[in-house]
Amino acid sequence: MTSAAELDRRAPKPPPEKPEAEASLLGAMLIDGTLYNQVGRERIAPADLSREQHRLVLAAIARVAERSEPVGFASVQAELAARDELDAVGGAQFLVGLMQNVPTVAHAESYGAIVERTALLRRLIGSANEIARLALTREDASSAVADAQELLFSVSESTLHRDIVSLEVALHRYAEQVDARGDLRVGIPTGFESLDKKTGGLQPSDLILIAGRPGLGKTSLALNVVANAAVDQRKTCAVFSMEMSEMQVVQRLISMLAEIDGNRMRRGRLSQQEFVAISAASGRLQQAPIFVEESSRLTVTDILAKSRRLQAERGLDLVVIDYLQLIEGAEEDENRVLEVARISRALKAIARELEVPVIAVSQLSRQIEQRGTEPMLSDLRECVTGETRVIDARTGRWVPVRELTAGTEILAVDASQRVGVFGVDDVWSTGTKPVFRLTTQSGRLIRATTNHPFLTPAGWRNLEELQENDLVATALRLPVHGDEKPERADLCRLLGYLVGDGTYRTWGSVGFISSDPETFADVVNIVTRNFDGVTPRLKRHAEGYREADFRRLYENGYGRPYGNPLREWLRGLGLDRQTDARKRVPSWVFEAGAVGAAHFVAGYLASDGCVKSRSIPGKRRRWSIQFDTVNPLLAADVQALLLRLGITSTIRPGAWNTKSTQPIYRLDVHQVGGNLARFANIVPARGRKGALLQQALQDRPEFETSPGMYSLPAELSTHLKSLDVGWKDQHKRMRRSTALAWAERTGDETLQVHAASDLLWEEIRSIVPNGAEEVYDLRVAGAGNFLAEGIVVHNSGALEADADLVMFLWQKDRKDREESVVRLKLAKHRNGPTGDFDLHFQSELTRFRDLGETREGA
Repeated sequence: MTSAAELDRRAPKPPPEKPEAEASLLGAMLIDGTLYNQVGRERIAPADLSREQHRLVLAAIARVAERSEPVGFASVQAELAARDELDAVGGAQFLVGLMQNVPTVAHAESYGAIVERTALLRRLIGSANEIARLALTREDASSAVADAQELLFSVSESTLHRDIVSLEVALHRYAEQVDARGDLRVGIPTGFESLDKKTGGLQPSDLILIAGRPGLGKTSLALNVVANAAVDQRKTCAVFSMEMSEMQVVQRLISMLAEIDGNRMRRGRLSQQEFVAISAASGRLQQAPIFVEESSRLTVTDILAKSRRLQAERGLDLVVIDYLQLIEGAEEDENRVLEVARISRALKAIARELEVPVIAVSQLSRQIEQRGTEPMLSDLRECVTGETRVIDARTGRWVPVRELTAGTEILAVDASQRVGVFGVDDVWSTGTKPVFRLTTQSGRLIRATTNHPFLTPAGWRNLEELQENDLVATALRLPVHGDEKPERADLCRLLGYLVGDGTYRTWGSVGFISSDPETFADVVNIVTRNFDGVTPRLKRHAEGYREADFRRLYENGYGRPYGNPLREWLRGLGLDRQTDARKRVPSWVFEAGAVGAAHFVAGYLASDGCVKSRSIPGKRRRWSIQFDTVNPLLAADVQALLLRLGITSTIRPGAWNTKSTQPIYRLDVHQVGGNLARFANIVPARGRKGALLQQALQDRPEFETSPGMYSLPAELSTHLKSLDVGWKDQHKRMRRSTALAWAERTGDETLQVHAASDLLWEEIRSIVPNGAEEVYDLRVAGAGNFLAEGIVVHNSGALEADADLVMFLWQKDRKDREESVVRLKLAKHRNGPTGDFDLHFQSELTRFRDLGETREGA
């Protein structure tokens, strides 16, 4: 009979939780706000807490601290209330209870350690459950093992935070290292004196990238370093080769040490003296602690697991990976650009965990050869020009990339094609480079370098691989972001009126003209209610038009040359001195939220827009909304405001008419996809054009004949056919409603994602060279991409950002090739100088010789 104790042992136990420790930690932070930086910031995230109330409180503490405001009861209560979360945690009395129930603030470190430990155990249990699920559901055992290793790696990686240490402790550790080694040198010599003078050898925890085009000896250079480290320095080296077998690696090493042509070795036609040299080289290699792993399918977790085991059994000094682009990602269907970014970060994590240098060999793009110049760090990055705008999720502003800072929250796209809020890790200038201008079907425009990836139906593709009529992803709608400021509604509408038919040049008064009595009256009413002392002065006007100047008057009735509060307000918004060709939508409107966008567009429509219809025999009239401007930047601003409202619009290329002295850019809002109906329902248009919008609503067609750019990529039709459900693939673009119907019928996730996607798939209108300009990189945590001018683009190249040393191999000209000279360009050295070196490459021997430094680096 089973005992009660045995039953208790068999019963599943709940995950470890310590809500009392969590509450004590939070209460201590509310009493002493400095404890968040000491205990919480680097070690404990909201997700580490077991109670939703606790998670909300810690998240509020974190937000307050990030704004450099003092953490305390009042500030945290206000933060929770501002996000409508105070009731969810239990009100102010819950915060008071947290503070009252703290045993002692002095033990905050202990509370944090308990919370950290139980959170780690819960993550481990979650990973164990997921590993069990993989084992039960996966048919491919190797992929299940790879994913299981990845899960465990992610758990261990989360514990790698390091506490801040004093210089005294750091010096003590350094002295211990020197005593253990017997000299001051910490790095592993590469065998190339010129390079070692710059780097001090390969340093522990460094990620070293050796990059170049095929045939320049990247693998040979890495093996030269291995031979020097293992044979001459007796350093334990692990070589992970995904391109060569272990026999090929051995053959190359023997050829190098014996100085015998590798081709002749493979043919076996050798002299007795050469056999003796091979025997001697083999003897040296037998004594060298080199370990080779050959596999065409290796993941980062494979590399970590095997390196850990080798380090535990034999010690480990150097890891070499040949080559990086052949490492498999965690998921086979993940796009390759994101995979390489994650792999490079994981390799850096391996270097830090094992405290050994990791060398990764990497291929460079063919554009290096096409360009005909030496490789640059920018060849590992993707760049956009400084004026490229991204969306600040906190304020709603469209901010130029050059003004971004780390920590800014911007909009990007997740794996489910939904636009969300993500944080910027870093932003930096990469110098002046040639750029191309890409324009989409809707007139969205971006300027970027040729290696910048864009999201396409086939995944991420570099700009250089795209051509006209290819599809790229842009934003269809945006999530709620920023703050809504309804108190700005009237003034945003006034700005729309003035941008359309107002004048506010350097000299003279602010003026406005309109043929619509209701519009004119609304302008006068807004100005007189919001700007004390400003009086409209009616002017003579043509029949059917009303015109006024808005001035602040002296007591005698004459206008003042200064002190007009309306003009001062416009000047504060950056709108003074603007002619029609220079008018823009101020950031103040973007910061007012959707209500500000809707009211600005309402004013702009009334003053400078057009609601048009055309009759189609036998059908209802077709309606459209148009805005004409001589400033393409203003058209882009208004398009951005419409996107905030979920309204798609198209900017036509500039065109001349018989009367224009400048090209005119037309912004169209078409009826397709319910687009015009959204406009009519959201934008509070007044006067005659408001009445026309309501008429357009009544004339809506029951069915759309063509979804236009709202349709989904043709690749989705091919995917549906592959499900074998009776779909006939004509390789045409599919309606979203069709994708949704089939998604509900089949339960297919790909169809579901596309049917509910926040993305449009637009054709490329043009790609043209656009000079050279300073360009910028940024790295976005979590997403790996961002919205730039409403277009989905990939974030910065992680390879260069993660690497501590970047070395390029290249040949300058035919003379270099004839003399077998390969130039090694140390393009990045995180902790020291850079430089260029000449190497003599004997490819038949897999051997490099140092010819010395050619040019001083930075």
